[in-house]
Order: sequence, then C-alpha cells, then structure tokens
Amino acid sequence: MTIFGTLSRALNYALGGLRGQTLCARIAAWRPNCWFCRLMSLLVEPNHCLVELALWEQRTIKDPL
Repeated sequence: MTIFGTLSRALNYALGGLRGQTLCARIAAWRPNCWFCRLMSLLVEPNHCLVELALWEQRTIKDPL
C-alpha cells in the first residue's frame, strides 16, 4: 500500500466512510464522473476511481464484513 492509499483510506474513514475503503472508491460509488474522478484520471491513472471501486467490490465479495 502506498502512502497515498493509506491517506485516502484514513481520510475516507474520518469523513464517515467504511474502514479500508479508499476515498476514490467511495466517491466513484456516489458519482463516478465528477470533477474529482476526472482529476484522478489525469493525475494518477485512467479511470482511477472506478478501478478503486472495482477493487473494493472484489474485496467485499471475497471477504464480507
């Protein structure tokens, strides 16, 4: 896990999100084509928020809370 991944999880949890979920995954579940997701696509990787959401969904299916 990268420092940004850790920061994203901590920020998401501090804002009321689920433990272990990244902020990008949470935002993509709510509004996948918002300005934040478009910015992450430019800065990090194409469709970063949707990739994070898919990883989160795989994790929750494999290891339900």
